[in-house]
Amino acid sequence: MGRLLSDQVLREDFCNAPRRVAQQLGLVGSELELVALLDPVGLKNQAEALLQKRWHEVAKLLPITITVLGDDAEEIFRYYAVHAWPTGHRRHVLDAAEFVRFLEHNQIVKVDSTEKRRSLLR
Repeated sequence: MGRLLSDQVLREDFCNAPRRVAQQLGLVGSELELVALLDPVGLKNQAEALLQKRWHEVAKLLPITITVLGDDAEEIFRYYAVHAWPTGHRRHVLDAAEFVRFLEHNQIVKVDSTEKRRSLLR
């Protein structure tokens, strides 16, 4: 379930062929049948809600950087987010740190030095 929520390409494949994707995930028997019956629209909505939560948490940790990014901030975050999905109890801090690295690596914006230091040291 976690992979279906975090992997946009896998989720799109699932919408087109749920049973095949469930098999690719190594599911068999009743598990395969249950996953194959998942509502693709509901799955997409849940993934979107998780992505919004991530955006909200990262925006709280990097307010200056988000302001500098301006109107494109959320779109840039979404592009980053489909390629990275941190887990664990520190996932929001890790997400902010990885987003900082992404912004700098791609030379999108100069990250505020205080926010950079704080996000990378947590």
